[in-house]
Amino acid sequence: MSKWAEGVAFAEVVKVEARVVKVDQLLQGHDPIRLSPPGPRRPGAPVRSIRHVRRRSVLDTYRSAAGPAVYEEIRKRSRFIAYVEPVDTPEQAEAMLARIREQHPGATHVCYAYRAGWPAAVVRMSDDGEPQGTAGRPILDVLERQGVDNTCIAVVRYFGGTLLGAAGLVRAYAAAAAEGLARAGIAEYRLHACLSVRVDYARHGRVERLLEELGARVVSARFTDTVELVVAVPREAAEALEERLADATAGAAAVARAGERYLPAAGDGSKAAGRERSGGQPQL
Repeated sequence: MSKWAEGVAFAEVVKVEARVVKVDQLLQGHDPIRLSPPGPRRPGAPVRSIRHVRRRSVLDTYRSAAGPAVYEEIRKRSRFIAYVEPVDTPEQAEAMLARIREQHPGATHVCYAYRAGWPAAVVRMSDDGEPQGTAGRPILDVLERQGVDNTCIAVVRYFGGTLLGAAGLVRAYAAAAAEGLARAGIAEYRLHACLSVRVDYARHGRVERLLEELGARVVSARFTDTVELVVAVPREAAEALEERLADATAGAAAVARAGERYLPAAGDGSKAAGRERSGGQPQL
């Protein structure tokens, strides 16, 4: 296990040893809040979940898991398996959890936390029968400390016969979540403006060179009697791109705004390269 993951786990243990975790303490700093019924679960398995929604203004960037990852470790014969995935919506997070429960029908617990639905963040966590505050809260703290959104972490536990105690459980769940997130990597997503560009073939090469020069991304291309592109640039650069396209084609290119979407920031790892999140789908 990495030193960073151990550090996260130790911080959680200190919190548990300092006081007995109570519901009102768990909810501190998470207003507005409401209790909500859990998603699908194995019959008879106790589930405690907390869900709250935070409305946010649209921001230019956010951080998310760069891709899926799995991490497993054994603690006092108990098996802990952490699953980390980027998710765009609460529905995607719940689908991920349902899939994991199906993969592990004999698991003692499937504890989780997720932050999804950027920029209107839905936050949910569950101890799934573990002592209150020893599983879901430590997993959520890992996400919050790293400033990660649109990410779900689930930690599956197979009980090995030895009780870990509250501090031991916090350490185990926090460390598994932290190590899983470290293996997934973290990508920064930046809000891009999308432009639809329609140009004739004679000027297409000139437009391509300009897009490459300015670092614009071609989201889609369609070749008919004209060339129709959807390109994306950081939102603050959209107006300049429109002006440069008009200059480069002597006003012959038809350019229109086509929504916004989040794309991995330049230089982020290959795990995130194929992922994008919409802020209004572009239309030709």
